[in-house]
Amino acid sequence: MGESNRRAMNMIAELTGNTPAYGETEDGRQSLTIGDVVIVAKHFGLWGDPTAYQHSERMLTVGWGRQSATLVKRDDGSWVTQIDASHAKAKARFLGR
Repeated sequence: MGESNRRAMNMIAELTGNTPAYGETEDGRQSLTIGDVVIVAKHFGLWGDPTAYQHSERMLTVGWGRQSATLVKRDDGSWVTQIDASHAKAKARFLGR
C-alpha cells in the first residue's frame, strides 16, 4: 500500500509510533526526522511530500528528498533503518558539442 503526503505521514506515525518532523541539519540541509532516524535530502525535498509504502506490519519504505529509507521492526519493537540514494529518480543529461 503506497501513500503520499498527509496519508503517508499518518501511516508512518501509526506504524512506527513516531510522527515525522521536518527540519534542517546544522549545515542548513533539509531533513525529515522519524524517531531516531534522520533522512537528509540529497536534492530539494518538498516539505509536505514524503511517500510511504507499507510492505508489511514490520517493514515500511519512506521516500523523500531523493532518499529512500527502509524501516524494519525488530522483535524488541525497535526499528532499524537502511538509507540509500534513489538512483532511479536521478536525471540523465546529454552533453554535446
